[in-house]
Amino acid sequence: MSNLSNRRALVTGASRGLGAAIARSLARAGAHVALNARNEQSLEQLRREIERDGGRAEVQCADLGTRESCRELAGRCREIDILVNNAGATTVNRDKPVIEADDELWDDSLQLNLIAPLVLMQELGRGMARRRRGVIINITSIAARQGRPLRGAYTASKAALEALTRVAAMELAPQGVRVLAIAPGMTQTPALAAALPPGITSESLARRYVPIGRMVDPEELGRLCCYLASDEVPALTGTVITLDGGMTAGRYSFTFESNPRDDQAQ
Repeated sequence: MSNLSNRRALVTGASRGLGAAIARSLARAGAHVALNARNEQSLEQLRREIERDGGRAEVQCADLGTRESCRELAGRCREIDILVNNAGATTVNRDKPVIEADDELWDDSLQLNLIAPLVLMQELGRGMARRRRGVIINITSIAARQGRPLRGAYTASKAALEALTRVAAMELAPQGVRVLAIAPGMTQTPALAAALPPGITSESLARRYVPIGRMVDPEELGRLCCYLASDEVPALTGTVITLDGGMTAGRYSFTFESNPRDDQAQ
């Protein structure tokens, strides 16, 4: 297991799903993890779970819906060595064609999927650069590289986050800070289950679209974050790692004839 002792990590969107799995993995690897989301009760439950397992965690409840709230969160977290920008808007039940999507849909998607990660990278990245040590991991989606009907706001914001990852990696490399992204495919989370059309199960979906025959386990993403955040791969920066069970290795189109909404990577 990767050794993250004496590291402080911040995981956004940590109350459930991928964020909770990432936080648990970082804590098991020895990091002190600041847990962020809007649901304080869920965060407290996760904190107790981590501490029962011998890990260290703290709750940092905040809504990342404004630049000001993001800056306030960064100020409370003090020195952070590992930033995982996992929180995001999936636009479930709000999907619309590009020419019909309203300002609110675009604003929400851009704020949570791009602006919030940007502000946290700015606020916490400065300290990393001064200390000449740090890792920033942005959670994107395989949707960022695919044209998916009705998902314009989501895919555009995630694609922008991948581009931002590459630029920030180039700029921060001389200061010893690495910036990476992980693009999950279909992952076994409550959000995905809630988004499936009637009669479709996660198992049948995986058999049809995922070459390995199953969805990605959130714990796999957590272990990957630990590896990337460790000192095992100091030359790895500025890249997007796809974790999708082989879905995008070949020709792939994920569109239901009856319901064009696709999987939720988060």
